[in-house]
Amino acid sequence: MLAAVRMAILRWLGVTSLAGCMGCTGSVANAPDGSAGAGDGSTEGDAATSSDAKTGDAGSADAACVTGSATFVLQAAPGSAVGYCLGAPGTCSTEWLAIRPADGGTLSIDATCQTQCGDCQPVACPALCALPSSLGDGGARSTWDGTYYATGTCGAGTACVSPTCAPAGNYVATFCGYAEVPDAASFGCSGSSTPTCVETPFAWPPPAGSSPVQGVLGTPM
Repeated sequence: MLAAVRMAILRWLGVTSLAGCMGCTGSVANAPDGSAGAGDGSTEGDAATSSDAKTGDAGSADAACVTGSATFVLQAAPGSAVGYCLGAPGTCSTEWLAIRPADGGTLSIDATCQTQCGDCQPVACPALCALPSSLGDGGARSTWDGTYYATGTCGAGTACVSPTCAPAGNYVATFCGYAEVPDAASFGCSGSSTPTCVETPFAWPPPAGSSPVQGVLGTPM
């Protein structure tokens, strides 16, 4: 009888011990979850690294472009007896400003009626265009953000342009006007066929607080 009681007690202790081990096994099972958490953390780190890489790439692209804005002003000389038209006669152009690097070459700063290389779609020019206008007493003003349009081809050899950032450096602004000639039959400003131009050097980007780049046509009286 006593032996039977002892056997029952031993069996009860064995069950209790097994239950305790099962609890311990459960605690150990939580460790892989912690490892998984660490793995998730490393994944987040990878994502952060990827994001940083993209930021770096964007920064590299931005680093190639110089930001700023240059202002250009064209005026007739004070008291000049000659008036000037903006835009070549017989054309739809009213351009009076050109920009080029000081060491040579040209920059196209206008993409009117030109196909963009990015979409390679033909661009039609409007049937009506602006007539040349007079350079009044207030002069003419324009700004430039450093963008020029590089020429190229797209599709089946279609000529196109792509907006490009001008690097920092020394440049020359060319200001042109056409001496006004009397013409009662002409609409708008009627100018001579030969432009009058002046050139002014400038630095890109312009120093903070710098004055506008100026061009003055004609001889002061």
